[in-house]
Amino acid sequence: MVPWIRTTVLATAGLLSSTDIQHGFSDGTIVQVRSNLMKIANKSWELGVAAEALTELSWPTLSIFDESAFPPPAHLKATLNATDVLSIANETVSTRPTNSKSLIADQGSSADPASIGVAVLLANWTRHDVSNHAYANAATDQLTFLLEDVPRSDTGAISHRNDQTQLWSDFVYMAPPFIAYYGALQGGKDGQQLMQIAYDQCRLYRDALVDESGLWRHVALGSWQDNNYWATGNAWAAAGMLRVHQTLNHSSQAKQFKDQQANLTRWINEILEASWAHQTLDGGLHNNIDDATSHLDTASTALMASVTFRMAAIHNTTTLVPAANQALHLYHEGPHYKMAQNISTVDGVTRHRIRTSDWSEDEFEQGGPSRQRAEKPEAQREQPLPHHIPGMPDSVGLKRFADRFLRRGKRQIGVLESLYNIATSSFLNLFIIFLPISWVLYFHEEDHFHLIFAFSFLAIIPLERLFDYCGEQMAFYCGKDLSDLIIITLNNIVEATLAIILLIKNQYRILQATIIGVIVLHLLLIPGTAFITGGARIMSQDLTPHINELNHTLLTMGVLSIVLPAAFFAALDRGTSAATETAGEAGPILLSDEMRGSFLAFSRGMAVILLVMYICSRIYIHDPPGEDNAFQPHAELPATIREHEEKLAHEEPEVNQWVNIIVIIISVGLMAVTAEFLVESTESVTHQLHIPEEWLGLVLLPIVSFAADGAIAIIYFFRSLYHHYFRTPIKPISLARARAIDLSVQFSLFWMPVFTLIAWWTHKPFSLLFDLFEVVVLVCSCFLVNYVTADGKTNWAEGCAMVGFYAIIAMCAWFYPGQPEVRLFLQAGPIAGGAGATAGGEGGH
Repeated sequence: MVPWIRTTVLATAGLLSSTDIQHGFSDGTIVQVRSNLMKIANKSWELGVAAEALTELSWPTLSIFDESAFPPPAHLKATLNATDVLSIANETVSTRPTNSKSLIADQGSSADPASIGVAVLLANWTRHDVSNHAYANAATDQLTFLLEDVPRSDTGAISHRNDQTQLWSDFVYMAPPFIAYYGALQGGKDGQQLMQIAYDQCRLYRDALVDESGLWRHVALGSWQDNNYWATGNAWAAAGMLRVHQTLNHSSQAKQFKDQQANLTRWINEILEASWAHQTLDGGLHNNIDDATSHLDTASTALMASVTFRMAAIHNTTTLVPAANQALHLYHEGPHYKMAQNISTVDGVTRHRIRTSDWSEDEFEQGGPSRQRAEKPEAQREQPLPHHIPGMPDSVGLKRFADRFLRRGKRQIGVLESLYNIATSSFLNLFIIFLPISWVLYFHEEDHFHLIFAFSFLAIIPLERLFDYCGEQMAFYCGKDLSDLIIITLNNIVEATLAIILLIKNQYRILQATIIGVIVLHLLLIPGTAFITGGARIMSQDLTPHINELNHTLLTMGVLSIVLPAAFFAALDRGTSAATETAGEAGPILLSDEMRGSFLAFSRGMAVILLVMYICSRIYIHDPPGEDNAFQPHAELPATIREHEEKLAHEEPEVNQWVNIIVIIISVGLMAVTAEFLVESTESVTHQLHIPEEWLGLVLLPIVSFAADGAIAIIYFFRSLYHHYFRTPIKPISLARARAIDLSVQFSLFWMPVFTLIAWWTHKPFSLLFDLFEVVVLVCSCFLVNYVTADGKTNWAEGCAMVGFYAIIAMCAWFYPGQPEVRLFLQAGPIAGGAGATAGGEGGH
């Protein structure tokens, strides 16, 4: 067994003043152990551990456990020369190949060489030759290698291995302390970013490896896993988090990391308490902590005891000290200790009870005074580390996204497998048969417009469902957050395509009614149905607070942008009537080309503003304030969403990403052509079936996008009822699917402005002056939705209210003839001079 285990126990045993701690090691043993550190250590992690152990034992004021750790002295005194530590750093840097990115060309591990990084940084800071940048360059190269070149998991955890994405508990001791130390020396915003990264890596590794027992599994992901609670791995994790904790605690920016320190403390204690619960009567820990048949392991026992002593000193608590004291006895010399035979008095090396796996391990921990922290101003130095932190934060985020999108280190889904999964993804795919039928009817049976309309309507249903499926598959490659945006955009593309075709064919009134109808459908019918089917057997469902609160604002802005032109129009009309009655003078001609030009002008300006608003909102949602937050789960997301993100990170997609993209492109093309057939048949359908134009745009055309979701919702509802009464009930979904509200936001703030700008560029008289009835319908819908979702929860009764109100709107729309003044404003030709100048602007009907 490598001897620094004992060295670290010696260093930490002196931390407490308790009389229970009597290390009892002779000076000769200490000298022998220290000598062996320099003789035996040759692997990168061995050198790094040795350097830290020697620093904490012999030069504790240079250790991160000392209050004065940052910054280290510019020059070391003769009594504080840290010779052994600096010799490790000097040997590492001087023998480092010129083309090497890491400190040592390690066999496969990305993190192990980083364990020497603290010694190299210390050597750089205390060097006599300030023109020598070899240490700084070596440390920076190691940092860049970790942040930019090493593979990452889908969650952003840096891989312990170079050849594949694999998470080992060992990593937490090797890399995060180096990153945090670099950041503490760096200071400023860049340094703060690095310390946050060090903390984040501890968090991500814990999320991947810990389970309900509080213990960590050894290896996750990659070509093989080790799900055992390897004792040394748990000790590595606890010790690494402790070093990060103390680096944050003693840095000049400690106040900014209070929450992070609290979490690290909780996670360390979690490991300690779970580990000591399995302590043997002799005081040791088994190689696999919960497996009494595995051998006792002195390595993990020593390191776990070391962390326990450190935590007791830092937090002034002795709860676990008795367990650490009992473990310490395993290393004492003298006949009164049962395991004294494990220590050789000849060479000072701990014998027996070591891990025998070929990837081995031993460990080390901390030693050196650590009491209450005193806040210090950021220190300055003439020759600081390079101020630029390579790859932070943008390139790291992009690389993380690229790794996830390309599934680096993971199985690639085949083309045939992808196509099969797409074809069998939903029973609604059977409706695709209506696609060729609608095309044949259009080209060969032009007089059967009602059949063309019906079959085109049915043909779009499977394409709409395909958009949903492909968007959900993209979540495996882009994350749930971005995939939701993709699904929302694809869902809206159906109505957007219908709207653009209506615009091209100069059917402006149906277009306006369709815009309002789509927004109202997404506000009332779709979420209302989802709330009913999803919440029928649960008291309430949660909405996403971070996005839900923003949606209230955006939705209100979208509605108000439609209200203002209608208010403008109504106010002008009342002003004209009053002027005519009181002064006998002719007021301004309301229905004129000049007035229409005014509405067109400010509608286009509003369109640009709304687009900017929508883009800003997407940036806020998908890249919230903070560093390196792009496409990361928001802190306030419900547990259900976080569980879903975790599920995405570990499950395999059903469709290859490139096949997915190609299928989406082809489906959009097929949908666009079919939608054109649908629109061309609407005029004949309205005449033959006597469907009011207002109802066609406000209700029927928007229903196209709901047909697929509606069918799925109805089937889910009856399936749930069947399972509830005749089989095992399906577990209720606690998270409400409020994506339809996002659809309304996007349609009002993005697509509606796009239509307005397209009309401007193609010289068409389309403005944001909507029929007053449609405006009132929209305002009422917005009011109801905001009221229902204000508390972040919803239930099936509220869903019934939303669906019921939508039915009332549909019934009123059937009998509504439309506002003639708005129709005049939307006609393609010039408006007759003064016609209807004094007509009632609020209806005139």
